[in-house]
Amino acid sequence: MPETTAVEGLIARAAIAEALYLYARGWDRRDEALLRAAFHPDATTLIGDAEHATHPMIGEWLALLAPVPAMTHLIHNILIDLEPAGDCARCESHFVAHHRRPGVDSSPDSDWFVKGRYLDRFERRADGAWRIARRIQIVELDHAFPATGPTDDRAEDEAVIAFYAGLNASR
Repeated sequence: MPETTAVEGLIARAAIAEALYLYARGWDRRDEALLRAAFHPDATTLIGDAEHATHPMIGEWLALLAPVPAMTHLIHNILIDLEPAGDCARCESHFVAHHRRPGVDSSPDSDWFVKGRYLDRFERRADGAWRIARRIQIVELDHAFPATGPTDDRAEDEAVIAFYAGLNASR
């Protein structure tokens, strides 16, 4: 197979980074289609000692997080190593996630923060899209604090949707 050109490498890196950003947006918007689009249907995710089939896990996690009124997921420090043939890449990225967890019974809400790294194997298969084939998720911080500030970010989602609708209408 021929080696990837510099321009093809830049295009691949941009597509991989965008897939990661859309994955984060998928969690913030609770958008199952966006979350699944980041992974190949046969993808696996290793968290701790447990390996999961990723697509079923997404549905389970969305159900588990349904009562959470506010979430923010950030992905940064993305380092991508393309294999010479250009259809596979190793990617390390860092993540920080915030979840407003509702209190149980009479306990107050909490702000739960998780920080860590994703070690991903991206593959570009027949459809041409870069998706994760295997993920290793490393959690480096997992801590909850008493909640402060706004309690629901879903109203902000409506503002973002209206913003993009306005951009599309002007084209």
